[in-house]
Amino acid sequence: MRIGLDSRLRGNDGTRSLIKAKHKCPTIDLPCFPNTQRSPMHYFTPAKTLPEGTIYLTDLTHVADFSDWLSEFETLLNQNRRFATVCTPMRRQVSDEQRIADRKTYIEWIKAHRPQLAERCAAMLLIEPDAAQLAFFREQSSKLAPALGVNYIVEADEQTALLRAEEALKAV
Repeated sequence: MRIGLDSRLRGNDGTRSLIKAKHKCPTIDLPCFPNTQRSPMHYFTPAKTLPEGTIYLTDLTHVADFSDWLSEFETLLNQNRRFATVCTPMRRQVSDEQRIADRKTYIEWIKAHRPQLAERCAAMLLIEPDAAQLAFFREQSSKLAPALGVNYIVEADEQTALLRAEEALKAV
């Protein structure tokens, strides 16, 4: 059995805990952690459920094929329930060419799913703790979000991002 680090399990001191993986993920060569919150998805984990909808945390760090992540995002849309997503800092180790290709694919996917996103996705949030990157992403999202018709928010930490996601869900 392989041991892996689950970024969602933190001790009281803020450190991350080691847990044993139950099996290997079918799409990537990494251990797969069981989702104890009854979700069959690998990349979206329910963080909080409110009467207005669910907040999902997502981490792209170990996404080998970006289309797998988009497929799970589409699963959220097809559940016909309101939600918000909070994405951890984007630290995927891919080439610049792949990052650009994934970004283009993501924008096209958003355009193709605009009606469903407007109806079901209260907000898409990104956590970016680096001050320079935070300013850059906020500037970019302030232009991109209105053009794509999505509520895209960038925050410096997880606690603030989760609070903003909750506010977005309750704003309905």
